[in-house]
Amino acid sequence: MQSQVKSLERESQQLRQRLQTTGNFAQPDYEAARDRALNKLKVGKQSTAGKAIDAFIKELKHGL
Repeated sequence: MQSQVKSLERESQQLRQRLQTTGNFAQPDYEAARDRALNKLKVGKQSTAGKAIDAFIKELKHGL
């Protein structure tokens, strides 16, 4: 348990340093999040849920 916590803390610190170094905030990988959500629901991209998530992602990207 402690080794997992230390590993996550190390990874978090590395990500913070990377953000500080670049000075940019990384845009989330919406497609990867969509794929994980659809996989958990056991449906595909062409399902109603997949199409709804794609529409949502499109709106998010449009607003940026």
